[in-house]
Amino acid sequence: MRLAYALGGGGARGIAHIGVIKALEEAGIHPHLIVGCSMGAVVGAMYAQTNSAAAVENRLHNYMASDHYLEMERKHFSRDVKEAGFWGAAVKRVDDRIKIDLSATQKALLPLNAFSQALNLLLNDDLMENLPIDYAAVACDLITGKKVVLTQGTLITAVLASGSIPGILPPVPYQNWILTDGEASDIVPVATAKELGAGFTIAFDVSQNFITHPSLENTLEIVNRVAQIKSYELKKLKMAAADFIITPDVGRFHWSEFRAYEDILQAGYLAGKQALSGLNNII
Repeated sequence: MRLAYALGGGGARGIAHIGVIKALEEAGIHPHLIVGCSMGAVVGAMYAQTNSAAAVENRLHNYMASDHYLEMERKHFSRDVKEAGFWGAAVKRVDDRIKIDLSATQKALLPLNAFSQALNLLLNDDLMENLPIDYAAVACDLITGKKVVLTQGTLITAVLASGSIPGILPPVPYQNWILTDGEASDIVPVATAKELGAGFTIAFDVSQNFITHPSLENTLEIVNRVAQIKSYELKKLKMAAADFIITPDVGRFHWSEFRAYEDILQAGYLAGKQALSGLNNII
């Protein structure tokens, strides 16, 4: 039976994928195929390349201690408005206003090389068809609106396209496509795994908690809420085809909370351990 892992997106929450894989690997469960979307594409590529959860975890630790990550954290992810008080909140309002103005004049807030530099520290730039575990990255073509499944060619290019968060990172021109984050079309790529020959697919769900009392005080909050609802409904449809679902308790983390990576990884490991009895019975 061809076993596949379908790894969904979620930014920093996707680090939980590593913990789940580690727990399953310790129990002797190894996939024949990994299909990743967004952050799931990053983690999936790392595992498909190394075939070792310990190696993936080690690469992550090394990256989080790197000058590149520390500079990214300082520039983009370090401000906590609740802790910063009045002046921190005031600065954030100015930042938000600048971002809104920039969004009308450029394609993204960050240059693509910010992400590509990170990937070059996390991955070796192999060809996908040469990896020890079959691997596919899912992206979305902005021209046709269709999903694009990348199974051959340069690994880093495929992961770059699958994880190019709209508005944050620019789309990636590749062949005849203009590619962006795979979450737009295949948020948890279960169906894609089955299309690639999976006989049994385990879906890893690291989505954010669905807030039942959202703030709806301005245009951006309303637009974001609509996007959350669409994402939530799409995820339910995509997950329905999974043979088994593992959901780490990471919904409370924001997609940008990479500094909490150790807690997120541990949550994934615990979820993997808890899933083993049910998973072994089914398999």
